[in-house]
Amino acid sequence: MKFVAFVDIHASPTMFKKLQSTVKKEKPDFIICAGDFTIFEQNMEEMMKKIAKLGDVLIIHGNHEDEHVTEMLCKKYKMTFLHGKSVTKKGVTFLGWGGGGFEEKDSDFEAYAKKAKTQGKIVLVTHAPVYGTKTDLIWNEHRGNKSFAEYAKKKGVRLIICGHFHENAGQHDKLGKTLVLNPGPAGAVVEIED
Repeated sequence: MKFVAFVDIHASPTMFKKLQSTVKKEKPDFIICAGDFTIFEQNMEEMMKKIAKLGDVLIIHGNHEDEHVTEMLCKKYKMTFLHGKSVTKKGVTFLGWGGGGFEEKDSDFEAYAKKAKTQGKIVLVTHAPVYGTKTDLIWNEHRGNKSFAEYAKKKGVRLIICGHFHENAGQHDKLGKTLVLNPGPAGAVVEIED
């Protein structure tokens, strides 16, 4: 299974062209967007229409998008709104949690995670970075979300895709056995063996 993940594109035409080029070259099975695809929802519908044309898209909102508006536009443009849901593809469960980016703990996510249905390998897609990794390191301090880190350790999550801190675009790290990746706006190609 191969997919392209991206985050924090903030409607940049330059970054979107790079993303389109990667998708065209790699021919992924699907695309994952981890939020902040706009600048405070400016031209949001136009941007979502462009993202939808990339292919089969799983998407969450970032702190720049409203959850309900994103969900409504996902229905219109036939994308999968992954926030608070799980989707299984080829034995891999993708869990999504959008918005935020500033909280050290997230009790809403913790409540969702307790009842989320998972099977096989787990990929967690969040907008906020994960605590204790290179993806959340700002000014030599970890400022990510501990709830995501705890869930990853407890459930043996295979991969976490996150963003929010632009300074850490392209960073990846390990949290125990979990790979944590901030794919950045240009996107990253991810392969998971079936």
